[in-house]
Amino acid sequence: MSALPPVFDSRTQVLILGSMPGKKSLDQNQYYAHPQNAFWSIILQGTSCDLSHSYAERLAALVKLRVGVWDVLADCERSGSLDSNIVRGSEVFNPLDEVVKSLPALTGVFFNGQKAQHLFNRRFKHLSKEKRPCFSVLPSTSPAYAAMSTSQKSTIWSKALGQHVEHFSDVSFT
Repeated sequence: MSALPPVFDSRTQVLILGSMPGKKSLDQNQYYAHPQNAFWSIILQGTSCDLSHSYAERLAALVKLRVGVWDVLADCERSGSLDSNIVRGSEVFNPLDEVVKSLPALTGVFFNGQKAQHLFNRRFKHLSKEKRPCFSVLPSTSPAYAAMSTSQKSTIWSKALGQHVEHFSDVSFT
């Protein structure tokens, strides 16, 4: 299975990294396409863009928010969609060291769940020891992570994004 293309530009302040898109996302060629994944409702909360907007409009909203999205892995072997099913040794990593260094406004790299952080640290731990940007794991927006409610996840994500993205809560899409 192969990952989706990155979404970011030179103004990106926060890069959100997942591990590898699930089957539904790969089938639809869309980040966080599973209807029970809370990513889009959390990330677009408080903006005029929501799940009723097209995927292209939601991606444009991310760029306007100065939030980028990509995955740690470019490819891997995995049955189903669970990160726990990724076959160790089959992973092909995206060139995140180059990307992180190429984004001049980047202040934060957030991992969408612990597996993304674990995979990142296997290949790019040296980056997280640098002073810029900040690296932090956030609770997974996946429905498979049920230890927190969507509301609890949303509070944590909003706080983290608000600390790293200028005027995050002020962005309007009308």
